[in-house]
Formats: sequence, structure tokens, C-alpha cells
Amino acid sequence: MALRIVEVKTNVSGLAIGMHVCRLDRPWLETPFPFQGFRINSVQDIDRVKRYCDYVYVDVEKGIAPASQFRAGKTPEPDHAADNEYNRLRKHVYEIAHQFEEELPEAEEVHDALSKNICEVMDDLSNGKKLDLEAIQGGVDAMLNSVLRNPTAFLWVNRLKRSDTYTYSHLIGTSIWCGVFGRYLGLERAKLEVLTLGGLLIDVGKAKLPPELLSKTEPLTDAEYELIKRHVDFGVRILVESKNIPPPVLRIVATHHERWNGHGYPLGLRGKEIPVFGRIVGLIDSYEAMTAPRPFSPGVSPHKAVGEFYENRGAAFEAALVEQFIRACGIYPTGSLVELTSGEVAIVVGLEGTMRLRPKIMLLLDGKKRPYSELQTIDLSKERPDLAVRRGLAPGAYGINMEEIML
Repeated sequence: MALRIVEVKTNVSGLAIGMHVCRLDRPWLETPFPFQGFRINSVQDIDRVKRYCDYVYVDVEKGIAPASQFRAGKTPEPDHAADNEYNRLRKHVYEIAHQFEEELPEAEEVHDALSKNICEVMDDLSNGKKLDLEAIQGGVDAMLNSVLRNPTAFLWVNRLKRSDTYTYSHLIGTSIWCGVFGRYLGLERAKLEVLTLGGLLIDVGKAKLPPELLSKTEPLTDAEYELIKRHVDFGVRILVESKNIPPPVLRIVATHHERWNGHGYPLGLRGKEIPVFGRIVGLIDSYEAMTAPRPFSPGVSPHKAVGEFYENRGAAFEAALVEQFIRACGIYPTGSLVELTSGEVAIVVGLEGTMRLRPKIMLLLDGKKRPYSELQTIDLSKERPDLAVRRGLAPGAYGINMEEIML
């Protein structure tokens, strides 16, 4: 689908009732405004914007356009090079092709096959065999097809089917989020394939590490940590020896532990010395690691992980990339447990359109924290304007076991 530029910059003095604000001169999370954008409906709305911004961008297809004399504000332009880098990646706008319920069975079947494939590949590598790319390529393509049709379904299935084996589960989760985020960014199909395959292969080098090291529950010694870090070099060697790995995938594996502030490894690259896909997969790898349960830790809530990324943006991860990821997954990503303003407890089952602060939810507990006899789904972007998310909850809050509920 061809894209059209519909944003027009305007000084806040040029705002008028009927305009649709789609972008600010500062991060959305530094303001009280919903980052899906909002319509100016009153003079009070204009006054609120003026308290936070010097200029904004309005969507001329969703609301009225600014008068020409207001289009160029006097505020100096900030450096939008980072945002432009991600905007240049956008080649398509992907639409929901299947509804959640329709895509769910296909997503489950593909997830099971992909899980089996990556387990077999990692076991083969541990036994000294070479990487069999064909064994996983079909599964990656099938996963990507499902994510493009409806990303929520695959995220939901992955949430319920996390493996007891952290490495395998982590690779699949990272690859899925690469597909979901790449879809949001509007990447063309060929680049989506690179990103998702790279996400699946980032830790293949761990097949060359001692199994007892990977399963250790106590803090690592300095020597053990240095050995763990070698999985990047091991992974690159495995891919080079396979001879048919696309070079961009190789670069992802080589740079996914580099960090924006130069404190990563193995090369200590800094800023844009790190390839853009290496930056993307590095962030997603960390997000998956933070939210995934392990034998010694239940993992943090997706909401808390997103908050920590935002609080530390510009350090380990590029600020513009962090903000793009938050826009893609929402403040309350799929699989998050949340408490509503009514006191009810729900799980986020999807994000519809751009209403990232009003997700689709499944009610689990009533206002007194008693289980509902029947699960009810509500799309907060379209229903119940009186209801909103009050806060995110940690995994397992109020004794909730999602696997038991959904089986």
C-alpha cells in the first residue's frame, strides 16, 4: 500500500477545534496525552497542549488542516535523524487479515512446529552437527505469515506455550516480537524475513556452552560471565560455517549484545556503529529476557519492562528505538495482567488500531477479586468508556495461572 504524508507541523498558537494531533515535539510519555493521538474538541484541550508543547503535528486526513500562517512555528527544529531512520524503513501498512479467533488455531499449529524445529536444531548443534537452515526456514516463514495476518494471535499463543527450556522459548519469543515490531515499522517482506530469522538465531552459540552453565540458578562468577559472552562468537562461527546465511542475519547475531552507550559486547560498538537491525533485536532480546519466567525468577511484568526501558532510554538502547517499540507493543502489551478502574482484574489479549492505552482485555476477576465463572472479552477502544486500565500487575498476581485458565 502506498503511503502518503498527512502530517503538518503547527505552532500551538495555531491549534483549532477539529484538529487531530498525531505527534508532539517531545516524547508522549512525558505528557498526559494518549500516544495514539487525539482530537482537539475544546478550548480547554488547546490550553492543555500549550502547557506541554511549543509545536505539534496534526493529521490533515483525520481533522482540519492548520492555516498556512501557522504551519511554521518559531521553535527551532530538533534533530529528527533517529526518527527518520525508522520512518525510512516503512514500505507497507499491514492490515489485519484474520480476526483473533480465526487466526488462533493456525498460530498454535505453527508455534508447535517451530518449537519442535528449534529444539532439534539446538540439539544437533550441541552434538557437533552443522546448522540446518532449511529445518527452521519454513517454520519462520509460517510464523511470519501468521503475524502479518494478526500479530496478537501469535503473541497470545506464545504467552501460553512458553517452554520449560528457557533458551528455546527465548529464541522463539524474540523471533515473534521481531516479526510483530517489524510489522509495526512497516518493513518490506524481505527485511521482515531477515529480522525474524536473526531473532531466532541470536543464541545458537549457546549450544556450544556447558549445559550446567546455562541452567545455573546462582549468580555467575566473573569467569562464567566471560564464558557466557562467548556465545556471540560461537554463534557467528556456526552461521559462517553454514555458508547460506544472509549477511544481514550474520550482522544481527554479531551485534545483538552491543549497546547504544558503548557498554555492550563483544566489540563495544556505540550508537549508530551498531546496525539498525542489531539495535532492534538487541532491545527485543532484552525485553524477552526480562519478561520470561525462569526456574529462579518469574520474570517482570511486560508493563514494568516497558517502563524500565523508557526510564533508561538513551543509555543501553537508543531513545527513538525505545519509543517506537513502546508505540508498537503498548504500555500494556499482550499477555499483561492489569487491574481496571473498577477493581476488576484482566489480561490484555490484543491491541486494536492505535488505541494503545485502551487494549482489548479478558476479564478474570471481579471487583472483589473473585474469579468470573465465564470469561468475557471487552475492547476498551470501542466499549465501556467508563472503564480504563488503572495499573499493570506482576505475573501470577492474585494467584492467577493463565495456563490453567485457558486450558
